[in-house]
Amino acid sequence: MKRKFLISILLVLLLVISRPLIACAANKTFFKDYYEVRNAEGKNVKIPLSAFSYYLGESQEETGIHAGAFRATFYTLKRTADVQKTIDDYFDKLQSCYDESYFADMESDITLICYGVSSGKPFQKIYLIYEPLNRAADEFVLEENWLGSIRNEEILEAEITKYTPKGDVIETINKKGETNAILEIFDAVSQDGLRIENNKNLSSDVKKEYCKIEAYYQTDVLSIFVFDDKYLVFTVTDMNDHPKNAVYDIANAEQLLIDIFEKY
Repeated sequence: MKRKFLISILLVLLLVISRPLIACAANKTFFKDYYEVRNAEGKNVKIPLSAFSYYLGESQEETGIHAGAFRATFYTLKRTADVQKTIDDYFDKLQSCYDESYFADMESDITLICYGVSSGKPFQKIYLIYEPLNRAADEFVLEENWLGSIRNEEILEAEITKYTPKGDVIETINKKGETNAILEIFDAVSQDGLRIENNKNLSSDVKKEYCKIEAYYQTDVLSIFVFDDKYLVFTVTDMNDHPKNAVYDIANAEQLLIDIFEKY
């Protein structure tokens, strides 16, 4: 009788112990040191995660500035400092962009918006917000259809400036720009320009004579100038002072802007 009773107790204890172990074993992350997600290209990638972190779930942000991003949460019994070290080590490998609003994993092509841990009892909570795309890749790049979109916007004011370096002084001549001048450049690029890949923020060369055109729209400022003697650069700066570029290889780029200056 006693033997059967002891066996029953052991079976109950085994059941009590095994159930959480089975739950942990079936959990998506508990016995792993990463959280696996899929990027926009359909590739499975791994985000480093402190071991023994219990996956609670993932949801997609529907509103706010991070609409479309994914939020994942986890529980862990590990110390906050240990979890934070795993997070910090990962962030050291990421590339910040958009004034450190985003942190891109250049190898995995995903972007982290937020990754942290908060203390609690008995569990610490880990929270992660990410996007399945590489924000840094297009930080300074205008969309493919930018030219068609901006042509339809009203130019409130425009200015054409000619810069002529004379020793340590740069002589400037300003002219009030006309909408037709901007449209003529758009037409030239559409017909003869070849867009080239560029993901850097570019500026004009002030060591030689050159022209620069600026057009002011409702929310953006468009600057047009030549880079590296032969590339025509269009920079659109938004209301947050963030620039994006489109760069074109076009014959006689410098002369094109000078002719526009003389013509208008």
